Parts: sequence; structure tokens; C-alpha cells
Amino acid sequence: MSSGSELPTSGSSPSAGSASNWYSRWFGDVPGGALFALGLLGFLTLASYEIARPTVEALYQQAYGSENEPWAWLGVAVFVTIVVAVYARLAAKMPLHRLLVWMVVAATVVLAILILMLRANVPGTPYLLYIWKDIYIVILIEMFWSIANSKFPLKTAKWLYGFFLVLGSVGAITGGRLAKLLSTQKLGFELSMWAVAGVLLLCFVVSFWVPRAEDASSDKKEKTDFLEGWRVVKGSQYLGLLLGIIAMTQIAITLIDYDFKVSVQGAYPDGLVRQGVLADVYSTINFSALILQIGAGVVIGYLGLRWTLIGIPIFLLLTLAAFLITPVFAVMVVAKVASKAFDYSVFRAGKELLYLPLSSAEKTQGKAVVDMLTYRVAKGAASALLLGMKYVSAAPRIASIMAVFIVGIWIALTVPLLRRYRTVVGTKEQDTT
Repeated sequence: MSSGSELPTSGSSPSAGSASNWYSRWFGDVPGGALFALGLLGFLTLASYEIARPTVEALYQQAYGSENEPWAWLGVAVFVTIVVAVYARLAAKMPLHRLLVWMVVAATVVLAILILMLRANVPGTPYLLYIWKDIYIVILIEMFWSIANSKFPLKTAKWLYGFFLVLGSVGAITGGRLAKLLSTQKLGFELSMWAVAGVLLLCFVVSFWVPRAEDASSDKKEKTDFLEGWRVVKGSQYLGLLLGIIAMTQIAITLIDYDFKVSVQGAYPDGLVRQGVLADVYSTINFSALILQIGAGVVIGYLGLRWTLIGIPIFLLLTLAAFLITPVFAVMVVAKVASKAFDYSVFRAGKELLYLPLSSAEKTQGKAVVDMLTYRVAKGAASALLLGMKYVSAAPRIASIMAVFIVGIWIALTVPLLRRYRTVVGTKEQDTT
């Protein structure tokens, strides 16, 4: 790290020393340059995803149809389990900041190969791109939050995480607008994917400057291991409840997403036009999330963590009820936007706060299982429900009806988790007095 990002020394002027004390009190040993790089990494990562997501989904729907998207979600569930297991082994051998570099390189190389396969019309490439799209983003995003959680105390995270989320949403909006622009070009699909590769190359450069983590081999007790992560979750009722909530959240969102994809394919049969429409909807999601992220601290501070995390699924229930009563595309868009905007903003900020009072093992091994694995495996569970329901019922909007029951379970799990959170935070505060 360059000397320009270092904190002032003891020989600095009184005002400089005061600034140094203020900075170290809030940011600890994280240099200013590394803090900027971490925020920029969040911006670029979400920008790349918002170019990739509408492009890959439009490609997939053009090749296989939206009704077959659950098969892609099943594939994601299988492959993400393998990738997370490999990631866990690598994380046990090297610090997170170094592993981040290799993960970005791997994601970029795989993408370049898939783009060449797409150009050569290799069968199955849209399916493989879909799996790549869902796996690379969950790895990079969870690495981002793991690095942040290892460096910032609770008092800092309460407001800094909202700032990180805002940067991510600005990046996502930027990427979405670029995807919309590229969708108007004759070679929109291929150009869009090369644009994703270009943004990932920028992530590669920035990843050299993120906050440095301790070498994993320096503390054998804290090694991140896939099986050990399951043991940590199994031994913690707190993490078990959190895992259940995240699973229910993602299943509900996936069920809503299914009805949305069916609706958008019926309304916009042309592939490139659909790419543009999807980019518009995702941009609306990201803009809504940005507004919510800016106010996340106010919302959590005013309502409290309890009513914030309970209020989100209640609001989602209202949007689902509106769609079931008035089943038109515009109302489905509202339900889709609400489900993802809250997931990207207030829910994400509140969820990350739930990890902070936990032990180091729970925040590393346990978090890797709960977040990195559960998010995508839950989509596999939702796809199994959707595929199974085709043989049980052909009723319209059955996915949204199922989502209502899943959201009810989500609320039922949130109440006892928040009770345990208050207990853990109270114990931590007593230990420090």
C-alpha cells in the first residue's frame, strides 16, 4: 500500500493527530486507500452482475423458455455446493484478500471461455452461462462482506455498511443502463458479456488494494473448512434460525421471480427487446434499493432491528396479495421490485448486523455456509417445488400462492431469532463493562 494511504504519525500537527485518532477510532487499522478500494470493488462487482443478469436470462429464455428456468436453478444448486467446498479449502490456506484476486481471475477466465463457446454455438452454453452468473456473484459478494466483517466493529458497521450498499446500487444502476444500451445493438448478447469481462478485469486490479486479512495458516483454530462450517451451524441455534430465514427468503423471492419471468416472456417474445425490458426492471429494482439503502440507517434506527426485519416480509405479503387479486404484468413488476429491492437494501444491512455479535468461528465458517451456500441452494429447493407443482396443479399463479405460505414461515422464524439476538448483544455488552 502506498504511503499516501497511511495514517499520520505521532509527529504530525495537533489537528492532524486529532484526525488520525478519529479515523482509527472508526476504521481501526484499515488505510484510507484500502477503504476506498473496498467500496469501489462493491461498485464494480454489482455493475458486472447487472450487465450479466438480464443478458444471460434473455439468452436462456430464448434458448429454453422461462418455464424451464427451474432446471437452471437446480444446476446452480449442485455446482454452488462444489464451488463453495473448494472455496472453503482455499480460504483455509490463504488470507481473504489474496483469495479474492484468484477468485476474480477464475471468474473472468471461465466467462471468456463461455463467450467463445457462445460464439461457436456450442450446445448448452446458455445453460452454463446461467450457472456461472449465479455462482460468481455470490462468491464475490460474500467475500466482500467477509472482508468487511473482519475489519470493522459494530458501531462502524451500522452506518458504513449502508454506504457500501449505496455504492453497490449505484454500480448496479450503471451496469443496468449499459445492459440496456447494449441490448439495442445487433450483437447485444455477445457485446454485453465481453463488457462483463472488462468490468471483472477492473475488479482484478482493485482487488490488490482491499484491506488485508491475516494469513489463514497463522491460526489453525480459525481455519475455514466446509465440513467445519456445517458443524458450527449445527451447534448454533442462532445460526440455524438465520439459515432458515435466508432459505425462506430466497425461496419466496425465487417463486415470485418465476411468475415474473413467465409474465415477461409472454409480454415480450423478442429476445433483445426482452433483454432491454429486464434491464429496465432490474434498474428500477436497483434505484429503489438505492433509495432504501440511503435511508437504511434511519429506518433501522427509527423502527429498530426487530420491526425492520419483521416489517419486510409483511410488506411483501401485501404485494403478493395485490398480484393474486389483480394478476396483471404491472402488478407482478411491483411484487418483483419489492422483493429484490428490500433484499438488496434494508434486509441485507439488518442481516449483516445479526452476524456482528457472534464468535469468530460463527462469522467465518458458519457465515460461509449460511450465506454463500444457502442463497443458491434455496433456489434449487424452489425449483424442485416448481417442477413438482407442474405435475400436481396447473393452477395459474400457483408460485405466488406458494410464496405466501413461505413468507409466513419466514416471519415465524424471525421472531425467535431476534429474541436470541437481543440476548447475545446484552451478554456482549455485560462482558465489556
